[in-house]
Amino acid sequence: MNFDEEGDILPIIREKQLRAQLKRDAGAPGPRWKLALVLLEQGAAEDARNELEQVVADDPVFAWAWLDLARVSERLGEVGGALDEARMAADAAEGVQHPQAGYFWSQVARLAARNGDDMQRAEAA
Repeated sequence: MNFDEEGDILPIIREKQLRAQLKRDAGAPGPRWKLALVLLEQGAAEDARNELEQVVADDPVFAWAWLDLARVSERLGEVGGALDEARMAADAAEGVQHPQAGYFWSQVARLAARNGDDMQRAEAA
């Protein structure tokens, strides 16, 4: 069975499809990012983090991948690392004049507050 009760493709099937795409083009950041999201959906946070780290290594201005990496780090209790990754997301978004750059900076502020930092220290680093 490849579909759930609502008719959506099961995460394990999407994972297999994305891995097949990556087998053809290992450096493709889009499919690797989607694979990380599917892995997260399946509860494999460490595997998702590994995939996201590869995405940002291959495409350092992929702001959404940086932000998802920050979310994974935060989920794993690594708020300091999440703050650094969110800052990379915000810098990447700002660098390409992403229309949602403010959202990325709001995530930096949220994580800085959670980490006990103030925004000035978060921006200064």
